[in-house]
Amino acid sequence: MIALNHFLTFQKNNSIMSLRKFLLLLVFSGVFSISSYATVNTTPFSAALDTFNIITGDTLDAPFADDVLYPHVPIGFSFNFGRNSFDSMAVSCNGYIQLGNISGTFSFFNNPLTYPSNNNVIAAFGADLMHRQNNASLQYITTGTAPNRTCTIQWLHYSYFGGMTGDVSFQIQLHETSNCISFVYGPNFYSLNPLITQIGLRGDTIADFIALGDTSCNWAAAYPFPSVSTSFPVSTSCSMPSGFAFHFGSCASNSSLYIASITGKVFNDLNGNGTRDAGEPPVRNHILSLTPGNSYLASDASGSYAVFFFDSTLTYTITSGGIRYWNATTPQPAIVSPLLQSCANVDFGFQMIPNIHEVGIHCPAWNAKPGQPEPMPIWYSNNGTVVESDTITFTMDSLYSFISATPAPLAVNGRVITWVYPPTAPGAGGSIQLWLLPDSSATLGDTLYSSLSIGPFND
Repeated sequence: MIALNHFLTFQKNNSIMSLRKFLLLLVFSGVFSISSYATVNTTPFSAALDTFNIITGDTLDAPFADDVLYPHVPIGFSFNFGRNSFDSMAVSCNGYIQLGNISGTFSFFNNPLTYPSNNNVIAAFGADLMHRQNNASLQYITTGTAPNRTCTIQWLHYSYFGGMTGDVSFQIQLHETSNCISFVYGPNFYSLNPLITQIGLRGDTIADFIALGDTSCNWAAAYPFPSVSTSFPVSTSCSMPSGFAFHFGSCASNSSLYIASITGKVFNDLNGNGTRDAGEPPVRNHILSLTPGNSYLASDASGSYAVFFFDSTLTYTITSGGIRYWNATTPQPAIVSPLLQSCANVDFGFQMIPNIHEVGIHCPAWNAKPGQPEPMPIWYSNNGTVVESDTITFTMDSLYSFISATPAPLAVNGRVITWVYPPTAPGAGGSIQLWLLPDSSATLGDTLYSSLSIGPFND
């Protein structure tokens, strides 16, 4: 059972709680691609080490700006994103932009990928940020000449809201023609208790998204999670070097560069013989990495992967992330020398350890304001090797009242809300959107204590 502390104050506590183990690795295949994509969730993703070059452009914010949305900001060229093309955007103090002719100037969206009205969102550091320090600024500039211009939006020396200071600098870069998106991070310093952060993209519906997460406290090992509510583990121990970058799309400067690939499958080795036999099922969305090159990718729905390389004289190492409660049955990592061997059928086999019961549950805790409905997204996962179905129980603080939930709960008895989650296969999961109402009689500074648990409890 996990306690959720909700503070009725403008100092917003965004501690992330989880139950037992992390999500099974569910990832997105990120390789090179063409310059436009039918949907956002088909955009290739990669991590890299670039350079954080501070820009001097047009200033949007003012000292102590908080939760402000700056609409009608010109991009400077036509930028394709998902199924649409845009030439303007709205820029939020809270670390994201929203493409299109957006109206309004208020932006209390510190988890911007999840809100129903927040379509066409690009979030490099979606958190409750504000202009607190004297050297802080929010600027944008479009540089270069057509058809290779770049629009850069820069948050410089921004702080966390309230007493959780921090010093974060980062950029969103939109690249003309390639329609590549880059998130580049500066020398950031986090508070000991940082806020919930979302990093990723969302298209023209809430079902079309890339929400980056990480279970290893290593930004370079980030990968797209299956839930749009995914938050990124930002803390003093989970940071990145200056110049670290996430790229969405093909950001290579030379599109005519010749590349080759190493290919293979990640599979469920049912008989444990270390060979992919006919009928053995794929392991989907499994993360792999290639060195040299610092490339990250994942197997697709058929278990297949392809990773590109440029120099056939090098020897490449493909490392497969482990799967909790599975044993590797093939040699790992795989060593590939393109001049000496085939680059095809470089497979990775895993065999499930039977009868492991393990479930996990996750819910963010943030500020609550008296008399204002509060969203409480909950998502759960089966991290074991047995199909599970049991109860989820949320016990509200006495200052909360239940509004609604999707799916509807099995019962609401006083302060206790109960669901029965359906049979969930190993590696699968689900989510609940809960809405609670803090009592209007509560005063700022009060702390609300709620708890959340998931069965079975014998894991």
